[in-house]
Amino acid sequence: AWGELAKACRIVFALDGSSWMPCGAEPRCLASAVFAQHTEGASFDHARSGAEWWAQVRQSGHSDEAIQFHWDTDEVAVEQHGVNVHPHLSTVTYLTSCGAPTLIVDRHNALRPAESAAAHGPIESGLLSYPQEGKHVVFDGQLLHGTVPRAGPNASGDRITFLVNVWLNHRPSGCRRVTKALARRLGSVDLGVLVAAGAPLSEVQGGCSSTSTGGDRPQSSDALEVVFIRCEGAGATEAPRHRLVVPLPELGPSGATELIRWPRESAAGLWAADP
Repeated sequence: AWGELAKACRIVFALDGSSWMPCGAEPRCLASAVFAQHTEGASFDHARSGAEWWAQVRQSGHSDEAIQFHWDTDEVAVEQHGVNVHPHLSTVTYLTSCGAPTLIVDRHNALRPAESAAAHGPIESGLLSYPQEGKHVVFDGQLLHGTVPRAGPNASGDRITFLVNVWLNHRPSGCRRVTKALARRLGSVDLGVLVAAGAPLSEVQGGCSSTSTGGDRPQSSDALEVVFIRCEGAGATEAPRHRLVVPLPELGPSGATELIRWPRESAAGLWAADP
């Protein structure tokens, strides 16, 4: 089943952009299963709710393997109304066991792009998820996330993921419906099997790097440090620039899922980047 899904995801990735599966729509596929699993028992408007989904295919070890850190948002709401609207939940389903792990950190986005400073501050915890075929990860749709290319035993091959955002009472703009024929190729996998396939969660401490007192922006000599903007689309040059610094733990085992705790004296945090 995973091999067929991976083939379909290569087609979806080539289409570029995200697709929409309304709540209760047919034919049912993996996106439908994810939505149903994570909304069971919830009250919401079925007519305005559904799953936004897309695929990512990245070659492990390639210079473009990394997925920029970002918050999932309705980009049209940002551009036209100046407000950040997030999905209720974001999910990642790994269809291969190779490539960069996903890093999710406890920094929520600001309500409006103009108030980006509200998103800045120290980071105390995060989740580092190494790919494993069939593994499914779900997290708060307001959290900052991206990938961290790291050398390891599964650093070669294609990293293929199926991403689903669960939206309740809001449909993000710009999402399209794919043909029923393609939707059928995206399977009807039992999500219970997906969840069971994930590796047990282990707790680790993030590396504790030296910190200098340069205003409100700690420095680190042994950490992941990236500068990113809100989005890569139109107007990106005017979007707020953020600087993420997180000391990383030692390389984890294949398929591991690690809850990272950063001590107060570490350099972990999200700060404003220089223009």
